[in-house]
Amino acid sequence: MNPPDHRPSWLLRWAERKARARAGQAAGADVPVAAGEQAAVDAAPQPPVPELPELESLGPDSDFRPFLDRRVDAALRRLALRRLFSQPAFNAGDGLDTYIDDCTAFTPLGEVITADMRHLAEVEARRLAATVSAPTPGGAPSAGAPVPVGADGDGPDLAGTDVASPAADTTAPVADVDVVEGRG
Repeated sequence: MNPPDHRPSWLLRWAERKARARAGQAAGADVPVAAGEQAAVDAAPQPPVPELPELESLGPDSDFRPFLDRRVDAALRRLALRRLFSQPAFNAGDGLDTYIDDCTAFTPLGEVITADMRHLAEVEARRLAATVSAPTPGGAPSAGAPVPVGADGDGPDLAGTDVASPAADTTAPVADVDVVEGRG
C-alpha cells in the first residue's frame, strides 16, 4: 500500500477522470492493476450460470434464489424480481401505514367551546368594554365616541369579534379572568 502522502486525493482523481471522459477516454484506462491480481482474475474459473426456470412458470411457491446469483444477467434478475413482487402476497398492507389517513376531511367541533376559546372571548369582551367606557379627557365616558364602520359602511366593524356569542356579561367577576389571563 502506498503511503497516504503519495496517493492522489479523491478530488484530484475525480477531476482527472472527468477530464478523460470529456476527451473520450475510458474511465479506468490508467488505473494500474498488479500483474498478480490480473492473472488471478483471468485464471479463476467462472462456474456456469445455474439452470434457471422460465419466468412465466414462476409462482408464489417458486424459489427465486437462483435469480439472485451474481452471474445472472441484471436484466433477467430485474424481471424475476418484478415477477416476484407483483404477486398478490406482496400487495397486502401490513396495517402500519402511518400516513395513510385523509387529513383533508376533519370533524368540525360543532357546538363545543373549548376553555381556550372561552378565555379568548372573555379577554376580547373585556378589552372592548374597556375601550367603550374609557373616560374622555373631560371626565365623562365617551358615549359619543365614533364607532369604527365596517367594510360595507352601514354598521360597526365587527372584524375579529365573535358575532355568534352573546354580549359579554359585565357582571362576571373580573378576578377569575385576571388569574387565567396571566398564563402565557
